[in-house]
Amino acid sequence: MSQKTRAVQDVSVVNWTPTTNLYQRVDEIVPGDSDYAESAPNIAYEDHFEVLLAPLAWPQSGPQTIRIRARRAGPTDVPVNVRLLQGSQLIASRVFLPGSSFGPTLSFELSEIEKARITDYTNLRLRVSGTRVSVNCCTAPVSVVLFADLVGCVNGTVRVVYDGTLWFGSGSVDCIDNMDVTLVCDGEGWTVYIGPQADCNIGALTTSTSPFRIEFPTISGNCMSSHCPACLGSTITITARE
Repeated sequence: MSQKTRAVQDVSVVNWTPTTNLYQRVDEIVPGDSDYAESAPNIAYEDHFEVLLAPLAWPQSGPQTIRIRARRAGPTDVPVNVRLLQGSQLIASRVFLPGSSFGPTLSFELSEIEKARITDYTNLRLRVSGTRVSVNCCTAPVSVVLFADLVGCVNGTVRVVYDGTLWFGSGSVDCIDNMDVTLVCDGEGWTVYIGPQADCNIGALTTSTSPFRIEFPTISGNCMSSHCPACLGSTITITARE
């Protein structure tokens, strides 16, 4: 049996209008574009609205899809970050570039890993915000979605997402099904924690802001030796692509 949910309550609203009962502008089961929520100009990551979704029964197997309708008000592309949360826990995050009209509907399907993170379908929330966050390690705002590329005896890419404090992601690479990557700005510089349990840390070698790019020294094979015994080391570069 298919199910649909919708916004039923404001959780938080920062620099969006209306400032109260915003959920009533985005709660249609059948889309209606005559009323809507609107961000402040030059939307930043901190500018957001978060709404509680109506409870769902535990679903049967099959696709689970998030759909939103959005448009930009001016001629310049304005990326937005759409997040599905369970309470404060991040379930899924995507970045969209809305067009100048509300159609077509923007959507994304949850991956199997993302669906497995959900343990309570009665406490789901949707958060919409800007896609750039200001941190002390960079002179320009940084995308909330970054990509860690490993090259060497371990190859692959892990997508890392900002959770309000740091960037984290887990993905499959050579020899390792669940490679955890955590990127942290400690106020003085960038550090990446990497490995099957993010148990090795490395300080940045070089950084640039335009385009955003962080290069780290070669990762010792000791970080992956339990999974990739022959690995002597790999390089890691983190960039923004969305």
